[in-house]
Amino acid sequence: MQRFGEIVQWSDWEAPWAAHTPAPPLPPELHFDAGQYDTEVARAEADRWWQGTCRPDTAQLRSAADSHRLHVLE
Repeated sequence: MQRFGEIVQWSDWEAPWAAHTPAPPLPPELHFDAGQYDTEVARAEADRWWQGTCRPDTAQLRSAADSHRLHVLE
């Protein structure tokens, strides 16, 4: 993923494949409006429906560390 001004570009794909088999076709280069891309990334980061309650997120871990006066490395 690269950003060129107001364009976000996805390119230079890497796809794993089994040895002794033909390489799979790679997706085409994709371009997105940077403002729309940033909005969608922010929305996805804020929407944690997929996370469930069994796995704590970073904020929960930091809160737990703070409550136990542990030092969290970044």
